[in-house]
Amino acid sequence: MKTAIVGGGRGCLSLIEFIFERGLVELPLDVQLICDLEENAPGIAYAAERGIATGSDPEEVFKLPGLELVIELTGDDGTAAQLQQRCPQGVRFMDHDMARIFWDLIQVQQKLEREREQTRKILDSIPDIVMVLDQEMRIQTINAGFSRLTGLSSAQSRGEFCYDVLCRRRAPPAATDAGCPFRKVFETGKRAELVQVSDHVKVPGIEQHFDITMTPLEEEKGKITQVVETLHPVNERVWLQREVEEAALRFRQFIDSAHDRISIKDLKGRYQVANIATAKTFGLKVEDLIGKTAHELYPPGSADWITEHDREAIKQGKPISFKETITLESREIHLGTVRFPLRDYKGDVVGVCNISRDITQERRLQRQLVQADKLAAIGKLAAGVAHEINNPLTGILAYAEDLLEDVENDDEREEDYQVIIRETLRCRDIVKNLLDFARQTTHRFEKTDLREVVGNTLALVLRQAIFRDITLDQNLADRLPAVSGDKHQLGQVILNLLVNAAEGVEGKGRIEISTCVVDAGANCQVTVADSGPGIPEDVIGRVFEPFFTTKSTGHGLGLAVSWGIVQQHGGRIEAKNREEGGTIFRMILPKLEEES
Repeated sequence: MKTAIVGGGRGCLSLIEFIFERGLVELPLDVQLICDLEENAPGIAYAAERGIATGSDPEEVFKLPGLELVIELTGDDGTAAQLQQRCPQGVRFMDHDMARIFWDLIQVQQKLEREREQTRKILDSIPDIVMVLDQEMRIQTINAGFSRLTGLSSAQSRGEFCYDVLCRRRAPPAATDAGCPFRKVFETGKRAELVQVSDHVKVPGIEQHFDITMTPLEEEKGKITQVVETLHPVNERVWLQREVEEAALRFRQFIDSAHDRISIKDLKGRYQVANIATAKTFGLKVEDLIGKTAHELYPPGSADWITEHDREAIKQGKPISFKETITLESREIHLGTVRFPLRDYKGDVVGVCNISRDITQERRLQRQLVQADKLAAIGKLAAGVAHEINNPLTGILAYAEDLLEDVENDDEREEDYQVIIRETLRCRDIVKNLLDFARQTTHRFEKTDLREVVGNTLALVLRQAIFRDITLDQNLADRLPAVSGDKHQLGQVILNLLVNAAEGVEGKGRIEISTCVVDAGANCQVTVADSGPGIPEDVIGRVFEPFFTTKSTGHGLGLAVSWGIVQQHGGRIEAKNREEGGTIFRMILPKLEEES
C-alpha cells in the first residue's frame, strides 16, 4: 500500500524502522514520501538513508501518484484536520490519534516478536532435538539441535516428513507401529515415551540412542493440531551401561573359570554373588544359591562357625585366613579360606567376600606322608627288635617242649610248662606280625575284580565263630571296573576290616559291606560299616598307627598293615564315625586304565 507520512519525528522513525526490519504482515506499507518542516528530523534522516523521498511541503503528499494512505504524525490537531480535508477521495487517512492505536498494535507485535525470539533461543539452547509436527507428520518447527543432528536448516526441513528426514522411510508408520506412537498420541491426546530407542533415527555412520517423548498440542476447543517430539540423546548412558555390563561379564567369566569357591555375602549373610564352583559344592545352580544364608545350606554346627568367621572379617576390617572343615552329605571337605570385607564408594563395609580353596587332597596326602614316614621308622625298629627277640624265643620254646616230654602225666609241673609254651608261641606270633609289617613285600599286581575278592573273603569269614551272631548285609554293585592289585593282599585288607568290625560289635550286631564307583567313575570303593559304639573322636585319627588299639586284646598292627597295602596300591583308606552310630571304613582304589 503506497503510503506518505507527514511528520518526521521519533514516531515516524520507529514506524519506518519496524516496517523495514520486521514488516507488517496484515498491513504491508510501501512508504513513498516523508514530509517535515525540519530537515534534520530523525525520520527524515533515516528515510534519506533508506532512499525514501523526503520533503518539507505537505502539499507534495497529494501529488504522489497512486497514493493510497496518508499518515499524520505531527501531533497537531489543526494540521491533522487540514490534511484530512485535502485528502482525495479513495485515499485513506490516519491521524496521530489513530496512529497511536496503530503504534500500540505495533508494540504488541514487537513484544510478540521478542517473545517468539526468546522462545527460539530457549529451544536452540536445549541440547535435545525438538521438532513440532502437524497431523501429517510434516515438520513445522525445529530447534538448533535438530539442525546439528541432520545438517538441515529450519527452511530446509520445514514441510518435510519427519519419517523421511530422520527414519529414512518413504512411507509413514502404521497406527499399530509400537516403535512410533505418533498416531496414537494424535488420537488419544496422551503423552508417550520411548526409552533407549536406537533405530528411530538413522544418521549414516553414527550410532545414536535416544529417549523419545511425544507431547500433543491442543487448541482452545481441545482439538489436537500438532505434536511436539523431543529426542533426548542417551549415547553416553548406553555406552556406560555397556561398559558396566561388559565389566560384569568379565567379572563373571573370571570367577566362574576359577576352581576356588568365590562368593560375596551382604551384611545379613545372604549370598549376593557366587561362582560355579561354590554352587557345585551344594549341587545347585548359581541362581538358586543367591539370597540363601549359611544356615539354609550347611549343617547347623558348620553354619554357626561360618557365620562367626564372616563377622570376624567384617569386625576386623581386613583379610583373615581360616582353615575350615565342613561336612556335606557325609563328606568331609577341608578348605583354606580368605575372608575380607567389601566396601562401597564411601568406604562403608557392605558385605564380605569369601575365597576358599579345597585342600582336602592336600591334607590327605600330608597325612599319608606323615603316616608313611612314621611306618617306615617304626618298621625299621620293629625288624630289629623282632630279629633280636626271635632267637631267645626259639630257645625258650625248645627247652619248654623238652621239659614237657620228660614229666609224667600227673606231674604238677606239666601245666606250668604248657603255659610257658603257649605264651612263647603267642610272642612268636607277635614277632611274626612285626616282621610282616617291617618286610617290604613285593606285590603281584594284576587285573583284579574287587567283587570276586570281596566274595572270597566273605566265604572265609562266615565260617569263623565270631561272625555267628552277626547280621552281615551285602550291598555289592553288579559290575565294578577292574583295579590293578594283588588279590591276596587286598583280601587281607578286607578281612582285617571285617574282623575289626566284628570285634567292634563284640560278636553281636550288624555289619554292612558294600562296593560302588566314586569320584565320577575314577575310583572303586569298598565300604565296611558296623553298628558298634564307634571310636572316640579324639583318637579316631590314630587308628592306622602301628601298635595303637582301642581293644583290650591285640597288638594294633592289623590296620597299620592294611594302610600300607592300600597305599602301595595307589589308593587310600579312611575311617570315621557314623551319625547313626558305629564306625565306617572305606578302601578306595583307582580303577584300571585299560590299554587301547
